[in-house]
Amino acid sequence: MSQQNFDPNQYGQQPAQGMPQPVLGQAADAQGKATLAHISVFLTWIATLIMWSIYKDKPGYEVVKRAAARAFNVAITISIATIVGMIIPLILAVVAVAGNNGGLAVVALILMVVVAIVIGIWGIAGVVCHIIGAVKANAGETDYKYPLPALKILKD
Repeated sequence: MSQQNFDPNQYGQQPAQGMPQPVLGQAADAQGKATLAHISVFLTWIATLIMWSIYKDKPGYEVVKRAAARAFNVAITISIATIVGMIIPLILAVVAVAGNNGGLAVVALILMVVVAIVIGIWGIAGVVCHIIGAVKANAGETDYKYPLPALKILKD
């Protein structure tokens, strides 16, 4: 028998009753859940992590897994950058005040302002990208990649 012409349904046999049916394609509600994965980051990145953990192994929900992983990675990267970006200038300011070094205190203050502006812009860009991802997922585009740099914590 040639593999080219092989058709598993050539004899009209169906899977036995009660047997699991193979999942082909994506689930009917996967598109809406992918939209929710992009938007859930506005609650907290933990909500996105929960969505990823629920749908990561479910057949037909690969789109949701991918959307949740990407949204989580961007959100956690912004959170880590915010924390680190504010701790470093704060340490500089404490050292400057403790050592009575006025020049270092001014540098620390300027650094805090610059870091706050950069993180604010990055946060706004993150919000815009999450909204764009949700709109695209709702429109059926299943492979939205965030244009922001992100740590690859969850695999998509």
